[in-house]
Amino acid sequence: MMQQPSSQQHSYHKRQFFTLPNGKRLAYIDFGPEQGEPVLLLHGGHGSAAYFSHFPGYPYSSRWRMIGVDRPGYGESDMWSHGYPELANALEALCQHLDLRQVNILGVSAGGACALACGAVFPSLIHRVVAISTTSPFTPQSLAQVNRTNRFFYWLARHLPWLSRANANLVAWMCRDKMESFLARSKGKFSPADRYEVDKAVVRQVLISSAKEAYSPGHGRGLAQDLENQANAWGFDPCKIEVETHLWAPEDDTSSPSIMAQHLHDQIPNSHLHLVPDAGHLWHICHLQEILEQSLQQASHDA
Repeated sequence: MMQQPSSQQHSYHKRQFFTLPNGKRLAYIDFGPEQGEPVLLLHGGHGSAAYFSHFPGYPYSSRWRMIGVDRPGYGESDMWSHGYPELANALEALCQHLDLRQVNILGVSAGGACALACGAVFPSLIHRVVAISTTSPFTPQSLAQVNRTNRFFYWLARHLPWLSRANANLVAWMCRDKMESFLARSKGKFSPADRYEVDKAVVRQVLISSAKEAYSPGHGRGLAQDLENQANAWGFDPCKIEVETHLWAPEDDTSSPSIMAQHLHDQIPNSHLHLVPDAGHLWHICHLQEILEQSLQQASHDA
């Protein structure tokens, strides 16, 4: 049986830095081992390069070389204004720097759209894309199923971006220093499945630890950029994604409703939809091993 290190295992891995052609610095953690199949990990809002290493069971094995990235404005990566294609170009440069000739891209929540952009921008380097609880380009039908709080944040990002950025800074401060209180205040917007998850001490600890790292710079510019990117035109066409793509969609997710994954599944030619009943936005925290095994190891089948 694979050894299960503690959730603090990530502390033994130091961030490394890669300077992009635009002069900005991208931080990442290479969890290794070097001979493993590479998986680039893209966190969501309130996340960082070490996000996945906090998960219970520590879902790393000798099969995969996990590489977590601080997306721009989070953790120790520099912030710069970017859309999805520009971020994908930066991640392609990182893959080339690491000499990764075939890489899997796995993204959660806001990181899911970033993973999909990689599939559109540099498909020749990508083996599979895995997007968990991802948003899609908004339609009136899909947006109507998003919880009221997130709908307001998206409206703000699209129509009053300066106010959205100020609000993101406030959210970042709350999440970094008072995450337990922030979760308690936010519980009303959670679906029943997510209320069940957030009541687990291990899930709360993941969210608290991750937020401290995500917002260690003291601002929420990465979060504000995520909201603006999701609320506006994406800058790439999901129909053009030709690599094998796995879309994981918890059916009780009111942050990224499963209708969004269904829309993407209808557009992406080589996609596989995994609907997860009685599960919410936070379901992946305790089930990453299952996601990895079904998406990256086993033969692909539509759910």
